[in-house]
Amino acid sequence: MKLNKTKLALVVILGASTSFFAACNNQGSGGSQSETSESTEQANYENIVDEHIEAAGGLAALKKIKTIRKTSSVASKAATGNASGTTKEWYDLVADKGRITTDLGVYKESKGWVGQQGWRQNMLEPVRDTTAEELAVEKIGMAVSLIFTVKEAFGNAAFVTPSKATFNNRNCVLVKFVGSPVEVYLNGETKLIEGIVIPGFMSITYSDYRKIEGVQVAHKNKVDIIVMATKVTAQIEEIEFNIKLDAAEFSKPGSQKTVLDRDF
Repeated sequence: MKLNKTKLALVVILGASTSFFAACNNQGSGGSQSETSESTEQANYENIVDEHIEAAGGLAALKKIKTIRKTSSVASKAATGNASGTTKEWYDLVADKGRITTDLGVYKESKGWVGQQGWRQNMLEPVRDTTAEELAVEKIGMAVSLIFTVKEAFGNAAFVTPSKATFNNRNCVLVKFVGSPVEVYLNGETKLIEGIVIPGFMSITYSDYRKIEGVQVAHKNKVDIIVMATKVTAQIEEIEFNIKLDAAEFSKPGSQKTVLDRDF
């Protein structure tokens, strides 16, 4: 299989979580990630991808998920101050559509996309087109399992040989992708995703896994957005799979409307 490295890099860099307010990590509370010395030996973990998919619920259950709707309570900490509120997310995995709205009281934002065409708006700026880089990060929250999504799209050729590593002081297996800086850390015992890192940009930690329709879903996420010196914690309050979504939810708002008019 000939792998399109550029396309793959885009897929996995957005695959991690969720957008800015929907995912998370706790480096500031003692979390850390690093490869162990054994990782340089490129230890053979040929089955780790399949073991993760099975632990996450299995191929059949993961393939059944076509749409997702979820609501999370969120809290952010930044140099400019702290805030809390709610994030709502809608994803159509088949049509590659997504929408995320965030209300933190002092800050409100809405963004969405259809394929590679995205838009965003907030309290400080009217609706505008999303850049390719922004869209890549925003799509991170679509994947129920980033590893599953990448394997379905590109097969085993997408993966670099996994290696032993530590993340957040836990023994993990580090999974990386061809042509991408994204690092996925699988818990050595549960085989579920412990964390995802985009070096120098963002680090995400996942916890509180619960089974929803046979699929393991991390209900608590912590993100450390390094480049913005911002930390966000999100707790899923409600999540639904395979519900009917209104196509209008993903449409780009009129440029004359603000986020307050449409979403809040």
